[in-house]
Amino acid sequence: MNPQMSGFMPVDLTAPSPKGGPRAGARPPSGYMRFLMSLSGFVRFKPPAFDILALFGIVATLRFLKATTLSRLITPLLSLGIFVLATWLSLSQVTGAQGWSVSYHMSAMRSAYWYASLTTFCFALWVHFAVLLTTFGFRLYTRAMSGYLMTSLVGVGFGFAVYLLDPSFADEFMYYGRPCGLFLDANVFGASLPPVLAFLTARLLAGGRSRMHRWGDLASITVLLAGLISTLSRGAAMNTCVTILVLVLLAGVEPTMQQRRLRYLATVLTLIAVIGVGCFFVYRSEWFATTARTRLGLQTYDSDRFAMHRFAFDTGVNNPLLGVGPAQFEPTFGLASHNTYLHILAEHGIFALASFGIAIVSCAYRAYCSSRTAPHRHERLAFLAIFASICGLLVNAYVIDTYHWRHLWFVLAAAWTTPSSQPRTIRTAVYQRASFVAPNCRLSANQPDGRI
Repeated sequence: MNPQMSGFMPVDLTAPSPKGGPRAGARPPSGYMRFLMSLSGFVRFKPPAFDILALFGIVATLRFLKATTLSRLITPLLSLGIFVLATWLSLSQVTGAQGWSVSYHMSAMRSAYWYASLTTFCFALWVHFAVLLTTFGFRLYTRAMSGYLMTSLVGVGFGFAVYLLDPSFADEFMYYGRPCGLFLDANVFGASLPPVLAFLTARLLAGGRSRMHRWGDLASITVLLAGLISTLSRGAAMNTCVTILVLVLLAGVEPTMQQRRLRYLATVLTLIAVIGVGCFFVYRSEWFATTARTRLGLQTYDSDRFAMHRFAFDTGVNNPLLGVGPAQFEPTFGLASHNTYLHILAEHGIFALASFGIAIVSCAYRAYCSSRTAPHRHERLAFLAIFASICGLLVNAYVIDTYHWRHLWFVLAAAWTTPSSQPRTIRTAVYQRASFVAPNCRLSANQPDGRI
């Protein structure tokens, strides 16, 4: 039968979006994105392989720059551009504290220029991710997250493996007796795991995958949670609690999830059970009795950290325009600010803080809007996971300096991922009357969102 005579036309389910979709003939760099994100957890050795590969990727991204893409990113692009500009302008404030020697002052200048260059690299990294994800859409995001998941599991496995090694060798890969994967800091390693946990949780809530894949996701969540608990990072714990809580609460009011209450409740209860069992065994272990319990309450150095918050605020008030310069707070006061917002205020000034805040809010707003408008349930829940991850990182930023974390810039860029251009849903009646509409589609009653 002629499709035109029957009134049914074949549907191109891979057609690009007319607004900001993939460029005609362009091939998504799926392998590159997966490999790049799989290197994001290997930062123990300097310079990290992730940074080297990303530099080449940033240059290659220039071929995908289009006016339509840049117009979609205009708010965070301008805001982050002002933030980077304020960082470089604040170099004029690096005059050195009274009593500094000439050699120490030169060292401070080198640190300031390195810090400003690193901030610029993070901005370019955000542009790199945002342009690719805006151009090639949600499928490229899932490829990137598969690499992110891979490096997270390797990091957790490596952290557990060091316990089986000779203690003198294991100490080189520990952070004050705490596993840190292939990171240098257990707090950063722990904070890199919540975005992956949110992604896997959203995928469990969405359904539409085989039983083997669901069990694989659940096993990955269990391993990642165990690794996160072993880092003993209180900031990462707050990050995880906020991320999962925001995701679960917003997913509960998502329209299609209200029709799938049983799956929603089963997923939530399973997560609670996994967390509870993990905490029980950790609590009963000898390692927890000797190491972890000492970190449950306030530490002796917490009073110094909170004092640094006050010093950072006062420094920002006394130097409101450009701050004291990049990387100058810690050598001046002898301790880091341990607060991203006050760190930016003290070193770069109020304009840098305001522009950074506008960029983060715009990314969070974009992720939330996409979670309401994306055509597929699994995409809507994935955008909710991105929004929840941003919320968790914002809370984490209150107790540690975060704005040079690579995974922070990836999550902010992921908010601008372009959803699929059209729903992959074909009514069963149409499929029965004209199977030629989409002969390669596998439709099932167990896939109410029509995933292919």
